[in-house]
Amino acid sequence: MYYPVTLDVLHQIFSKFGAVLKIITFTKNNQFQALLQYGDPVNAQQAKLALDGQNIYNACCTLRIDFSKLVNLNVKYNNDKSRDYTRPDLPSGDGQPALDPAIAAAFAKETSLLGMTLILLLCVAKSLDKNIY
Repeated sequence: MYYPVTLDVLHQIFSKFGAVLKIITFTKNNQFQALLQYGDPVNAQQAKLALDGQNIYNACCTLRIDFSKLVNLNVKYNNDKSRDYTRPDLPSGDGQPALDPAIAAAFAKETSLLGMTLILLLCVAKSLDKNIY
């Protein structure tokens, strides 16, 4: 069975902890991942503490959350792969934006609370029975 993890689903879940400014989704090593930016690092910390290890759907789509070194996400398009909620004027583009080299480098570096961006790694494997969506 397919359980969609869309920008709207992520926004609905993470907005409970503060204003979500930007979201970028992509696939890395055959795993769906997302970068999510809050305006306040305290909101990011609260979301991580509350949601890390939780499932989006019943017994699947487990959130694994880490902090990113990125302070600001560069969203080029508002479409089904990325959205800047502060810039509704952005074009829709015709596909997923290219993964910025700075984003890729952030995965290899130690994470820090100084950044306001969360790295979300979502698994489709059956896991804990905590359902948040």
